[in-house]
Amino acid sequence: MSIILCTQSADLRRIVSRFAGRPCVYLCWGPPYKPQNGAAHPLQPDVPGGWDICDVSLAPPALEILQSAGLIVAAMPPASWQEPFGAATAERLRAAAATAAILLLGPSIEFAGEWRAHDAPGLNFIANTLILHDLQAVADLRALLASLSAGQTRLLALDGPVCVEYDPHSDSVAVSGDGSVLLAAFVRNASAGQASVRAQVLTAGSSSGWPA
Repeated sequence: MSIILCTQSADLRRIVSRFAGRPCVYLCWGPPYKPQNGAAHPLQPDVPGGWDICDVSLAPPALEILQSAGLIVAAMPPASWQEPFGAATAERLRAAAATAAILLLGPSIEFAGEWRAHDAPGLNFIANTLILHDLQAVADLRALLASLSAGQTRLLALDGPVCVEYDPHSDSVAVSGDGSVLLAAFVRNASAGQASVRAQVLTAGSSSGWPA
C-alpha cells in the first residue's frame, strides 16, 4: 500500500510517470475538467488519456476497477465524501489500498488520517493522525496542538506545493516539491503528568517518521 498526499499546487507529473503502462483511475465529483481557452482549473494534473474516469456524483467506482489499478487519484471536494456515493467510494478505497497506490489531492488530503477537524472520522490510511492540506490556513497552531495533545493525536500538515508519500511499514513519510511538511507528535511526561509536543519540518528530499 502506498498513500500519496499532494496539495493542489503540486506538480504531479513525476509521480504519475511512475505508473505509466499500468491502469490508472481518476475519481472526481462532477464532469472531469476539459481545458478550454487556456482557462485555469484547480485540479491537477489534467487527466491523462487512457485513464478510467469515474464521476462519483453519478455512482461509486466498481471495486474491481479500483483493485486492478496501479494508481488511484481522488480529487473530490470535502463535502462529497459525506454523500452516499462518496461514503461508498471511501469504503472501496480502503479495500483497494491493499493493492493500489492512492493519491489524495487538495482538500481530499485531510481524509487520509484517522481523524479530521472537529473529530470527524477519516479514511484511516494513517492511524492516530490529523492531516491538514494547508498549514497556512490554521489560525492558531498552538491551540490546535493543545487540542491534539489530550488524545496524543499526531499531526501532519502540508504547506505550499508539496507531495508526501506515506510508508505504512515504517510509519514514515517522504517529501517532494517546493513546499514543506510539519510533523508533530506528543510524548507523555510521567512526572509532569502532561504531554509535550515534538515537531519537525521536512522539505524536498527528506524522509522521516514522527518525532519521538
